[in-house]
Amino acid sequence: MRFVSLRFLGFFAAAAVPYWLLPKRIRKYWLLLACYGFYVLAGGAFALLLISDTLLTYCLALAAEKELLGKRKLWTGLGAGVLLASLVLLKYAPFLWESVFRLGTLPLPEWALPLGISFFTFSICGYLFDVGGGRLHAERNIADYALFAAF
Repeated sequence: MRFVSLRFLGFFAAAAVPYWLLPKRIRKYWLLLACYGFYVLAGGAFALLLISDTLLTYCLALAAEKELLGKRKLWTGLGAGVLLASLVLLKYAPFLWESVFRLGTLPLPEWALPLGISFFTFSICGYLFDVGGGRLHAERNIADYALFAAF
């Protein structure tokens, strides 16, 4: 969805007006729903990637902070590795496909990128490094964390 379109303007109005009309205690939940709704409208099934990355880093940040199994760096590295591997795979798969497999016989498949994948990947990866490094406490409220990841 383009930001300079009537469709986006309609979506923005449908998200902003209820936000200001709702009580303050539930506004963040509405905003979270609007963020995921926007992602579904813009990227469809890629919303599952955002949800899975959010849940993964939420759990791994808690494990890192508690030093589960005495392995703070393991949980941080595992999370960062999975996040960066998915970013590289999704962002550079077309390049790899074309350079490695494009031998004149295999057609290049259509490839869509998830909306803002680099931004949300690096944002939640940075959060994971901050928690793993002891500079930040892991967020206990999953809705607050999901809003941070999706906004």
